[in-house]
Amino acid sequence: MATTYDYDDAPTRQDEQTGPDGYDPNFFPDSVKSFVTHLYRHIREKNVYDIYEMYETSFQTLSERFFKDSPWPSVDAVANYVDNDHVFCLLYREMWFRHLYARLSPTLKQRIDSWDNYCGLFQVVLHGVVNMQLPNQWLWDMVDEFVYQFQSFCQYRAKMKNKTEQEIALLRQFDQAWNVYGVLNFLQALVEKSMIIQILEREKEGLEQFTATDGYDYSGGSNVLKVLGYFSTVGLLRVHCLLGDYHTGLKCLLPIDINQHGVYATVIGSHINTIYHYGFANLMLRRYVDAIREFNKILLYIYKTKQYHQKSSQYEQILKKNEQMYALLAICLSLCPQVKLIDETVNAQLREKYGEKMARMQRCDGEAFAIYDELFSYACPKFITPSAPSFEEPLVNYNQDAYRLQLKLFLYEVKQQQLLSGVRTFLKVYSAISVGKLANYMEVDEPTLRTILMTYKHKTHAVDSEGKIISNADVDFYIDDDMIHVVDTKPVRRYGDYFLRQIVKLKVEASSHTCHCPVWYLCREMVGLDVFVCCPPMGNKLGRSLILYCLPLLVVIAAQYRFQYIVAICCLLFLEVAVIVAIFFKIDWGKQITAYTGQKNTNFEILMSIHVKISRAIMLLIMVAQISVVILAAILLAGGTEPRTHFQEVDTPVFSQSFLVPAEPPGSAEDSRQACRRCGTVLSPRGENASRGFFSRIKRLLRRRFQRTNTVY
Repeated sequence: MATTYDYDDAPTRQDEQTGPDGYDPNFFPDSVKSFVTHLYRHIREKNVYDIYEMYETSFQTLSERFFKDSPWPSVDAVANYVDNDHVFCLLYREMWFRHLYARLSPTLKQRIDSWDNYCGLFQVVLHGVVNMQLPNQWLWDMVDEFVYQFQSFCQYRAKMKNKTEQEIALLRQFDQAWNVYGVLNFLQALVEKSMIIQILEREKEGLEQFTATDGYDYSGGSNVLKVLGYFSTVGLLRVHCLLGDYHTGLKCLLPIDINQHGVYATVIGSHINTIYHYGFANLMLRRYVDAIREFNKILLYIYKTKQYHQKSSQYEQILKKNEQMYALLAICLSLCPQVKLIDETVNAQLREKYGEKMARMQRCDGEAFAIYDELFSYACPKFITPSAPSFEEPLVNYNQDAYRLQLKLFLYEVKQQQLLSGVRTFLKVYSAISVGKLANYMEVDEPTLRTILMTYKHKTHAVDSEGKIISNADVDFYIDDDMIHVVDTKPVRRYGDYFLRQIVKLKVEASSHTCHCPVWYLCREMVGLDVFVCCPPMGNKLGRSLILYCLPLLVVIAAQYRFQYIVAICCLLFLEVAVIVAIFFKIDWGKQITAYTGQKNTNFEILMSIHVKISRAIMLLIMVAQISVVILAAILLAGGTEPRTHFQEVDTPVFSQSFLVPAEPPGSAEDSRQACRRCGTVLSPRGENASRGFFSRIKRLLRRRFQRTNTVY
């Protein structure tokens, strides 16, 4: 098979030993030999997990150790250790060129040689019998690298100004290398040959399990063709986005339902690239709602899982795509302010990154256009011009032509959208307004206003992939005669999500403080509620609300302790007095009702005044009763634990059961029940009295205070 140097100006035999910059293609350490032989054996034995481990971990480790600034050994040096297996050599060269593109700058000859290797590899997959299983990560990397090298070659070829005569001659000679039709034909051939569209359709009917098995064939077959065809649909989307044909790109992705979990989501690189190009294509087609939904989901997914990919070689690429999609989301929300579609976490991250810029993007001035230009230039794909240069004309660089064209179209759309921002502002204020009145506000005549309203309708609607018209408007309206009626679209509030987020915040806040408050400790130990936080968050509104609602429970819990009981009751009474005074004595309910209704109603105010006075009287009566109870409790506390009398007890009760010793066997339970001769309380084995309620304890306490025994000295 062809090596890296297959051209007339290849180095001599002596130069080939070291190569450029001291590279020795035959440098083959023992660890690399072991890697190659083991990888070859695992591929023959279809050990997918071992292949994945060697591909994802061992290859990166060896590259960092031996080939950080140089290519791997040539395929000729490797072939003898793998029985000169043609398919394995093609796979090895695919990894060889991918390492070269990642670590070094490939020459034109190496770019052309990589194209030849991909042609040979895909020809084997399409027309041969491939009896092997490869990890989905590797198969995705093949398609991803194939499209990336095509993009890189187009960018390289478009920089004609500084090309040497030798490079121009090679471009003339190999004019079919990385041809756009060849790239599209290979990807489309993989899709058709794999019959992946039919497989996914049968899967919807329950006749296939492609997604359930992640594309692998557990019956002993091969997954290479099917999974390559599956990922080629994503590759076609990416290529068409690079060419600016967004409609065709989305059409190629139709077999994959991105709203459901699919094989594309099993590989993080595939997942991110799919949603990135899908969202960008929808952005350019004015399908802002679809773009916002998908950007929100993938950004939330990255936010939750990026820490698990820190050791991956794709971690930097993940972070870069993450920042690019935040920029695209900022553009979408500026053109279509549908904030209700994004999660609170994503919204917080977005406001932190682009909050100030998004505020300035709402204006219709040059600064807003400059920000749109900046964000689009940062977040857009690297557009390409696929056509070959004209060698007869003066050589110029045209690598930026496609980007400038897409930027021009995008800014033209932004300009049209911003001219309609005034209409959106007025429609948000009114529920119904006449055409003439709105025309006066906007300082235009009525025919011009009707034209603006029709333009607004056009720009806030788009055609989806199925040909249906969908609305992107956050404010919609219709015209009846000369009246404009605004459609009231109130967002559905998700209360459950709000409370779940507040619970999580409270738990985090509680775990971040060390509280030694006895009431908090008592609550946590006896009730099992870790959400009671008394000390640190007392200034917090949520903390105060929790204490307010939990005070009755605290009173019941503290009732077992005499002093804490009195203190808790006093605190509760103080809080109750404060609330009653604030509601019934500090507020002028007549003025409040007048301010709310906007009109004077004397009879209603008199009725409310009577009700307030009655409520005050009822509250005062309740307060008097409660204060009396507290005073009585204080008197009982001051009376001590024993009754004050001159009588003495001569008989000492004898207990056969105590909580200080283990309980007797169940058979002797009846004999162990004893009654106290002084108060008459029946003592049962441990566990029965423990289940008594709060009021039974109060009753027993009162009986101990006032009941006297008949035994005298």
